[in-house]
Amino acid sequence: MLYLFNRFVYRWYGVSEDGTQLQGEILAPNLSIATAHLLELGIQVNRVNVRFFTLRPKKILTPRVRIQFTEQLSDLIRSGISLSGSLKALETAFADEQARTLIWFIRRHVESGQSIGNVLHFFPREFNLTYRQLIEIGETSGQLEKVLVRLADLEKKKILLINKIKKASFYPVLVLGLSLLITLFLIIGIVPKFIEIFNQAKLTLPFATLLLVNTSNFLMNHMVMISLGLLCSVGVCGYFFHTSAEIKKLIWKYFLAFPWFGNLIKYFFLSRLSYGLSTLLQVGIPLTQAIEILLTNMANPLYLEAFATLLNLIKQGDSLSQALRSSGLFPDFMVYTVKIGEESSLIVPALLKIANFYEAEIDRFMDGISIFLEPVLMIILGLIISIFMVALYLPIFSLGGAIPFANEDAKFFEKVSAIN
Repeated sequence: MLYLFNRFVYRWYGVSEDGTQLQGEILAPNLSIATAHLLELGIQVNRVNVRFFTLRPKKILTPRVRIQFTEQLSDLIRSGISLSGSLKALETAFADEQARTLIWFIRRHVESGQSIGNVLHFFPREFNLTYRQLIEIGETSGQLEKVLVRLADLEKKKILLINKIKKASFYPVLVLGLSLLITLFLIIGIVPKFIEIFNQAKLTLPFATLLLVNTSNFLMNHMVMISLGLLCSVGVCGYFFHTSAEIKKLIWKYFLAFPWFGNLIKYFFLSRLSYGLSTLLQVGIPLTQAIEILLTNMANPLYLEAFATLLNLIKQGDSLSQALRSSGLFPDFMVYTVKIGEESSLIVPALLKIANFYEAEIDRFMDGISIFLEPVLMIILGLIISIFMVALYLPIFSLGGAIPFANEDAKFFEKVSAIN
């Protein structure tokens, strides 16, 4: 049994009070506490199994399932069905049993008198803080349906941007990965066979071949240590990235300074921030509260620091455009567009325009990168194979050149033997 941080992840199966089949995962220090917690929730437990080699329970709702849940809940409420009835209808709308179990939990607490905004705070991994706070505001203001529509749009925009980046980076990553695998295969699988030929022929190896041979021998002799070293390095870097704010800030600073990749990160964050801020303002949230909500879900420490400064400047009386200019991290286009929106009292359309502009910039940037990288990566792959071919066959060519001389020497000695 794997003991991690005094807790286990338990997979459970049970039946609700109304006979609904349920299943899910729960984090608990032992089996008894896990079972007791499920019984407190009114679940008749049939089976509980511990899961191995896992730190935390997996997320129940993927981004796409969360969008489906948000859109369908909005449609049901718009049609005049009560919140409890809408959740009851959604329980049968999902194929995944864990998703149905999650909705059952939400409905059970809503029917007991709690607001859905408070209930969602029990599921922070499924619904982030922005989602939960918007639901609370929509429920309080009587605009829950409108807020759900905006949340679905916000989630769609986020997924769309991420998918664009994944799609554009798939081919370069594939070619680079293929190049690395081919290189390792040649060094570990092919070069040793040539080394045997070179040793048997006792050839003098040129520098390129000698370098390749020494590299192959080093990798073959220290493969285990190199693998462990890489794993430890990745683990240490990941630990400090997640625990040290200064190191995380330094890494993000270098990412943003990178010629092409940095621009892509900037466009992605600016598009998401602009669209998120416009969504919050559109549902009637004050500017300072909207920025505070965005701060709670911001992963980039540089933009987190800039938005914290932004919030302080706005609280001191500056306008949004003045605060954006003072931070120094936001481009002039964004500052001027926001300023025009403020002067014309159309700040939400201005922010949407900014979001659409940077989304278009991401598309243009991705197209340009794809056009440029495809031939470059193919050239790199061709050069790798060519270098290996030349380095491995140079000694063989010299061996082939030595064969005629060896034949002539043999004929000479045969003639001498015949004369004698």
